[in-house]
Amino acid sequence: MSRFGWRQLLYILPIVGLLLVLTNRQIETTPTPVQEAVDNQMSDYYLREVHISHMGRDGELDDELFSKLLTHYPHDNHADLDAPRFRIHQSNGEKLWAEAKQGVLYDEERLVLTDDVKIEQRSAQQKTTNRIESREVEIERVSQKVTSREQVRITGENYTIVAGAMELLSKESQLFLTHGVEGHYEP
Repeated sequence: MSRFGWRQLLYILPIVGLLLVLTNRQIETTPTPVQEAVDNQMSDYYLREVHISHMGRDGELDDELFSKLLTHYPHDNHADLDAPRFRIHQSNGEKLWAEAKQGVLYDEERLVLTDDVKIEQRSAQQKTTNRIESREVEIERVSQKVTSREQVRITGENYTIVAGAMELLSKESQLFLTHGVEGHYEP
């Protein structure tokens, strides 16, 4: 090779090296986690017209869950519910009915109802004794504890109570209200 050839080679090699570095750098910086995040949010199954029952140790029915559509997500084992209804059965024959427009079931143990939540407590004769309304309610299935950190409105035959938060222990028939509790009673 002549001297002219070596000079050209000396100019070309750094340019080719620079191009390789820049090309390699561009390939390394292209992010791919976006696809992984989408994959994690994909459901693995859905069910229509769902009815799930849980029996207690005594063989009696403890609770039931109904939903028009249940969509399960495996990455954190939760299920989205459309038009869920939940019923808690008591040993004395009383029932607690809860319904909402939307809900989320976590590990089949905790149910969060949202958007126009209505809860009715019914006596053994199926007569509604009181009604609770809120934007969001959480139900722990095993303990039958119902809580709301949102404003609740409780109405009965001749009373209305409004509170900023609520905890209802269904098994013990105890109701705790906090944050600006106001009531109205008409005999």
